[in-house]
Amino acid sequence: MKNKIIKIIKAMFSWWSAGERIIFLEYAALSIFILLPIFKPGYIFALDFTAAPHFDFPSTVSFEYPWLVFLWLLNLFIPAAVIQKIICFAILFLAGIGAHYFVGKFSSTKWSKYFAGLLFIFNPLVYSRLAYGQFRFLLGYALLPWLFLAGLRFLKQPLIKKTFYLALLLTVCGAVSLHILFIFSFVFIATWLTRFFQSIYNRNYLFEFLKQTVFLLLLFLFLNSYWLLPVFVNHSSVNNALSSFDQRDVFGFQTNADSRFGVFVNTAAMYGFWGDREGRYFSQKTVVSYWFVLFLVLLFFVFWGVGLLFWKLIKKYHQFRLLTNPSVAQLKDERLSEDIWLALPIFFCAVVALFMAVGVAHPFSALISQWLYQNFSFYKGFREPQKWVVVLILAYTYFASFGVDDLVKKAARGLEYLARRANQLKTKKPILFLLSVFRKVLPVIFLIVPLFYSPILLLGLGRQMCVGSYPASWYESNELLNSDQENFQTLFLPWHMYLNLSFACNKVVTNPAAAFFDKPFIVGDNIEFGNIYNQNNRADSKYVEENILQNKGRFTQKDGGGLGEVLNTINVKYVVWAKESDFFNYDFVKLAPDLELVYDRDRIQIYKNLKWQDEKNR
Repeated sequence: MKNKIIKIIKAMFSWWSAGERIIFLEYAALSIFILLPIFKPGYIFALDFTAAPHFDFPSTVSFEYPWLVFLWLLNLFIPAAVIQKIICFAILFLAGIGAHYFVGKFSSTKWSKYFAGLLFIFNPLVYSRLAYGQFRFLLGYALLPWLFLAGLRFLKQPLIKKTFYLALLLTVCGAVSLHILFIFSFVFIATWLTRFFQSIYNRNYLFEFLKQTVFLLLLFLFLNSYWLLPVFVNHSSVNNALSSFDQRDVFGFQTNADSRFGVFVNTAAMYGFWGDREGRYFSQKTVVSYWFVLFLVLLFFVFWGVGLLFWKLIKKYHQFRLLTNPSVAQLKDERLSEDIWLALPIFFCAVVALFMAVGVAHPFSALISQWLYQNFSFYKGFREPQKWVVVLILAYTYFASFGVDDLVKKAARGLEYLARRANQLKTKKPILFLLSVFRKVLPVIFLIVPLFYSPILLLGLGRQMCVGSYPASWYESNELLNSDQENFQTLFLPWHMYLNLSFACNKVVTNPAAAFFDKPFIVGDNIEFGNIYNQNNRADSKYVEENILQNKGRFTQKDGGGLGEVLNTINVKYVVWAKESDFFNYDFVKLAPDLELVYDRDRIQIYKNLKWQDEKNR
């Protein structure tokens, strides 16, 4: 037993010493430093993230079912507040490591790898989505370089184990974010077609390639049949969500334009998130006033890499045309190195993604976007098309790494030449020392670009990420409701899907009542965004809005207007009235004679419906 433990320890040390394992510590330290303010007691509150004190077992089966089950299992051993912070850490850690390894497949220079890892973390898309609490989308984004690596390994050697790994990773991505799954599929198909035509002469490879591709498709369909089948028969939450989207969503969530440079430049600069115009967080542009200059520098790196790769492509193609000896025919499928043939689909997808990300915000791209919305129902899921920017970030990461790699080498050679010349001319030692120092710190200057492009990401978005705790009154209210063993529902007021909460740093967040309380709750699902008030067809919600909220004036009369009977129709025994947001608009509750106040403490009141009857006595 002792020998086995020693062997395990030695194996761990040998794994750690192999390759660049130290980057795990580096990116972990960076992720912790970015998120440092959230590592304190409490829950993370954000607009699109529900700070639930526990993760429940999913009651319905949808694409997110495995993810929700995983969280439920994890919550059996780890508190929900800790899990929330682990998710945030995993987003940044996996994104940085993934981009580092992705570029490492093509570059041997460590500086280009670090540049890629930093750029994939420090960009406006990650900043804005993190501020809004879109953690699942960002987790899918963090998986994107890993998906691409798995896809490239499959394309290079279509073996059965690589097929299984890619299908499993696609399934995990689909359970986390369907948007990222769809976006990756678009890029992967373009890459697959390029590889197919590049290998058209290698029949042995092509046969195995096509066979494994079919197997990959069948395996993916099998692993995801739990949610794909309901979608195909139009009986899933995905279909319900898509059917509720219309032109109000298309224009309400359209990509944001910059007042000076327009929407295309703004989108290419990785900005354009619709939340930028809502004023719920600091716009990076107000702090990083030099953002456009840094964007031009980044574009210089990108197009330097594009030019470098396409120049190699032209030379390789020219060499291939000169191959006339039949003895080299077996090498035709290797006429383009992997980094070159990959440049074609990535560049193509980046150009397409730019137009897709702009969407209806510009007449040039509006035509194709509207055509997609009208003819493909699944594309309605991209009501906020700025999510396509992830393809631009992937392309920037790929091409800029080549550019940085080449520029660092050229700059180093230039400094070596200057040092030699200075030595020949017997220049003073301080100048030689400065040249030596500058040569060592030169690569760090390149790394500063992504860091300075999104510096507010540090320290929890400049301490904008909110960590708060539920008041004791919420826990007491939950215990009071749990003490009633009857089968009933509870109405929560104020009636909003998103509302301002005093204990959530006074931010507007997702209404957490349904996730916090154990008993069934009827909570507002009215999005109240732009011209959109409500897109949910839930019967209880419609009943509350039409029979209670639209007629609340009659409940303020002396006779109360029969509020208890109205609530009894939808089995509401209690009304929880939180003194948050615009709570004063719901004071009709305390005037109703058939409602009795049973709890009142710390900005929350509970009223019992005296007219309530269980289903047997109705």
